[in-house]
Amino acid sequence: VVEFEFNPGGFPREGAIFLWLQGEPGGKARVSVNGSRLTTISVSRDLIAPGGEEKIIIPRNVLVRGINRLRIEAEPGRNIRLQKVVIAF
Repeated sequence: VVEFEFNPGGFPREGAIFLWLQGEPGGKARVSVNGSRLTTISVSRDLIAPGGEEKIIIPRNVLVRGINRLRIEAEPGRNIRLQKVVIAF
């Protein structure tokens, strides 16, 4: 499990998360913000390419003013490697 805190500044609006992940065949990563699961991503890449990111939309109703928490969790029994996370607004 990896958790990050971020502050969108001002009034929250829709955002996006860009993830560069690598993992075992059949592996999955669950992505949530502030306890709301946004998606589950199948991760089966051996290599991480510059254009191989996963894009996840963060709906406005999930964000709060101030500190927000992003959580990325590997499926039990699988190894997931996270290379980079970018949160954009």
